[in-house]
Amino acid sequence: MTIRCHIDRISASGVAGWAWDPTDPDAVIRVDIFNTERPLGTAEASLYRADLEHAGYRGGRCAFELRCANGQRIADPTAVRAVFRHPVRSETCELRGTRTEDDCTIDFANDGLDILKPLGLALHSLRGRQRLGPQTMFEPPLVVLAQIASGTSVEIGAFTGVYGSSLNRCTIGRYCSIAPDVVIAPNEHPIDWLSTSIIAEMPGTHDWDAFIDPARIDFFRANALHFEGNTKRTVIGNDVWLGNGVFVRSGVTIGDGAVIGARSVVVADIPPYAIAVGNPARVKRMRFDDKTIERLQRLRWWRYSLYDLSGTRFDQRDVAIAAIEEAEARGAVAEYRPETYNPARLRAALARGRAARQSERVSAIAR
Repeated sequence: MTIRCHIDRISASGVAGWAWDPTDPDAVIRVDIFNTERPLGTAEASLYRADLEHAGYRGGRCAFELRCANGQRIADPTAVRAVFRHPVRSETCELRGTRTEDDCTIDFANDGLDILKPLGLALHSLRGRQRLGPQTMFEPPLVVLAQIASGTSVEIGAFTGVYGSSLNRCTIGRYCSIAPDVVIAPNEHPIDWLSTSIIAEMPGTHDWDAFIDPARIDFFRANALHFEGNTKRTVIGNDVWLGNGVFVRSGVTIGDGAVIGARSVVVADIPPYAIAVGNPARVKRMRFDDKTIERLQRLRWWRYSLYDLSGTRFDQRDVAIAAIEEAEARGAVAEYRPETYNPARLRAALARGRAARQSERVSAIAR
């Protein structure tokens, strides 16, 4: 089965989701939707959605939305069935509706941190009900104190500490140090449109469309416009240090091993192992000579856990590089490959943790 598909929303008036085939990205998947086995209609998964582009799904043009016609209404989401069909191959995939809001909405409540921290996920900023983007990935151990924009896909590698202030549409590698008050990839606004207001692009912001006219929510959101400024992904490499108060513009790439000075404003790419400061941030010097940088990029030492290399003289750069190269050549060190957590695995981990706690409480009462 190569079709990837999902039902994002089932309301009384329609069904929305996405579908695509990674092995045949030019193919437009057809979606036949049924309500208690009665056909609701057929849609093509070809609509654009910015979050799907962020996730790398068919350039974002793989969403679908089907509205009920002729007075039909969906009373029970679990009665909805969607059949996804490849336009050429006989391959199909079938999904049924659920009563959950969507697979990316997670109830961290007030106990989420306590449950996830023993798994290496110190997600301090995630409390209550939070919606994460479908491509979200956390690789333990890590710590995140920064606020994550709702619905945003963020990917954060192991041994990274993100201590502030906000994250949006970004990939952060391993062993990074993100200081307090750092802002990464905030939303931008179109300055050549009629208005810079986010409503022009995202009418559902803060559910203001529901406040204005609840009956026309589907119409408002179906006619949302595409602003390319908010589709860029920010990439921060491995072993990057962002000093206190750094601002990183959306779409920027900061290379492995780079250091950005406090209060700098990064509006353009920064090469690996550069030290950059200022507004706008400019490269002042390189951390190491060209030969050493080439050697480090070839070694990619962050593939390993530094705990497996304990005893190495990290304070002596050339000695440390030689030691890791020698351990690698002998096969004495294995790449660090922990289980990663996407929204579905986060939800499952929270459910297991809460079930275990409830069982402990029942056992304590029984005693």
